[in-house]
Amino acid sequence: MGHLFEELKRRNVVRVAIAYVVVGWLIIEVIDTIAPRLGMPEWVPTFFIIAVLVGLPIVLLFSWAYEVTPEGVMKTEEVDRSASLTHSTGRKLDFVIIGALVVALGYFIWERQGLVSEAEGPQRLVHLTSIAVLPFVNMSADPEQEYFSDGITEEILNALVKVPGLQVAARTSAFSYKGLNRDVREIGRELGVETIVEGSVRRAGDDLRITAQLVRVEDGFHLWSEIYDRKYENVFAIQEEIAFAIADAVQAPLGLASGSLVSNRMTNMAAYDQYLKARRLIRQRGEGLGEAVLILREVLAVEPDFAPAWAAMAVAKEVMPAYMSSFDGKPVNGMRLLSEAELAAAKAVALDPDLAEARHALANALRSRGVFAAAEDEYKKAYALDPTSIEILEDYHEFYKWVFYFDRAFELAKEAIGLEPNAPLALAFYGEGLSNTGRPEEAVAAWQKALEIQPTFMWPTLVLIEGYLVQERPEKVLSLIEANDGYWEKTLKETDPPLDFAPLRARIAGQNWTRPEGWTGARFLTIYAYYLGGDDSLLDSMEYYAFERGGWSGRYNFDFMARVRATERFKALALATGLVDYWRQRGWPKVCWPLGEYDFACGAARDINETS
Repeated sequence: MGHLFEELKRRNVVRVAIAYVVVGWLIIEVIDTIAPRLGMPEWVPTFFIIAVLVGLPIVLLFSWAYEVTPEGVMKTEEVDRSASLTHSTGRKLDFVIIGALVVALGYFIWERQGLVSEAEGPQRLVHLTSIAVLPFVNMSADPEQEYFSDGITEEILNALVKVPGLQVAARTSAFSYKGLNRDVREIGRELGVETIVEGSVRRAGDDLRITAQLVRVEDGFHLWSEIYDRKYENVFAIQEEIAFAIADAVQAPLGLASGSLVSNRMTNMAAYDQYLKARRLIRQRGEGLGEAVLILREVLAVEPDFAPAWAAMAVAKEVMPAYMSSFDGKPVNGMRLLSEAELAAAKAVALDPDLAEARHALANALRSRGVFAAAEDEYKKAYALDPTSIEILEDYHEFYKWVFYFDRAFELAKEAIGLEPNAPLALAFYGEGLSNTGRPEEAVAAWQKALEIQPTFMWPTLVLIEGYLVQERPEKVLSLIEANDGYWEKTLKETDPPLDFAPLRARIAGQNWTRPEGWTGARFLTIYAYYLGGDDSLLDSMEYYAFERGGWSGRYNFDFMARVRATERFKALALATGLVDYWRQRGWPKVCWPLGEYDFACGAARDINETS
């Protein structure tokens, strides 16, 4: 045995083995670090590990059997030992080993500093308090699994929101970058955050692989990364582990009484999968809302105590009247659906009073049903639970527009744009606030910016159309809807009721347009009805949405609205939709005022103080 070891040393097999292991380890570490940043497939690091392991015995056999000589590589048995270069070759290998060890040591120190050691971490990263979670990439073989990767992203985001002192960018902001091949540093700067979470999800049956990494926006350095290979039943634990790991990496103090960041969990994982699918359908709106409701019925049949599913059901039923004319083989009954939405939201609140999305859903249902005072109370609770939620701020702002507290609505819009200056959703309703407070050009600029960031976002498109119509710029409407091969004209024709721009073209061409009997304008675009048919057409559209579709569309503050608000038809609408009851409880807006105990009037704004 001693003779064999001496021969191994003489033939430099030991030195070759050491050099190979050090260099091989260094290559694997570097590949493992740069592969995610370069967008390489997940199998690349594994491939290099296998290649290095397979190569080791091959290299050792070669170093045993062959030797480098001045005449080239020869079999060791054919080399004269007196002329052998093994000694000088060994010296060169020593230098290679020492050099590789120095490089490996330097890399190890650099990696430890980057990933933050326990000793130095708080000093390096204590200032990192803002974060955005980009949509995780669906790496599953089935592209239809994208709802699942989106759902996992949202759940991680929701968990991080619970970390005190950690400012988390809104979902709408982060998801506006979905599918865009952009540098995370650029995205982070646009979102105004210091760190970015990105990752991928691969699902095959019950096997689940989630990769996640935390990137510092300043220099693109990876502060933390991890791969989770688990069974699907462990998905809640993975979500929480990722959130805790990120909170630890940025040194965010948790301060949680319960010690949990994922409070609502399911035991039936098939139901959870369906819940994620339904939630995605709800976000997409349109006809998918009906499918979402049917899915959630099945989910709640097996998981009746899962509060987020009840909240999702409430959201779906509350918005359904605005998007669908029939459901379950019957015409949509707006008031019935709104009542069902309220019951579902109340169930969610009863199951989890501290679930912001449940309070938010209840507030929306109450608002749509005209129970305004109770709705305001729920918005305040939802806002207190999650004051940085752009979605809550948006609907809270919308509520104050509904009751004509335009100044208060604009304050919430300004708060949202301060939190998320580049969020398309925040820009959309900030633009409405500008429009309603007499700043139309600034409003148009905000809506245009929202569409630059998210070209397929319908809301800024709709309000931009309204803004152009109010400003008597119909040619700008045509330019907008005809751009990109007529994308918006095709899309808006599929809404319910469909939006037809033929009357607008006729008006521009100077042709007369006769309003068809029963014409109600188009989805959310009551201003289009006004542009084509005047005050009566506008009031027809407002009455249709208030009484038939479960919505209220009189929440504008354009100059001509003072004349419309002064009509008896408008007063009847305000009384029927619950506005007057709210004003008598919480204070009259500037555009309406009491006339004795029972009567009231509306019109142009009066210089009175709002009270609440």
